Amino acid sequence: LGERARSRVKSVILMLRRHAQTAQLEAQQAREERDAAIAQARDQEKEIAKVRKVVKCMTRYVEELEDDRDHARARITDLETQLGAQQAGADAAATQAELVRRLEEE
Repeated sequence: LGERARSRVKSVILMLRRHAQTAQLEAQQAREERDAAIAQARDQEKEIAKVRKVVKCMTRYVEELEDDRDHARARITDLETQLGAQQAGADAAATQAELVRRLEEE
């Protein structure tokens, strides 16, 4: 081959080497970006799992509070009923006492 052809071949070889190196660097960068994305996805999955656990705990807590509230309301209703019965008994006793007093006055 002539000098010019050899120079041209060397130039093409150098150009191909540069392209190969660029392709290798781009492939490495793509792998690193993929690995970073996978790591980020794993971190997000862990965070989602934590949030789900917190939501589950909060749901149980709310259910317990609602049960406590319902029991408290039932207890209040029972106490109001007892108080009403006691008040009715007291009213009856007062009425009876008033009748006895009137009878004694007569």
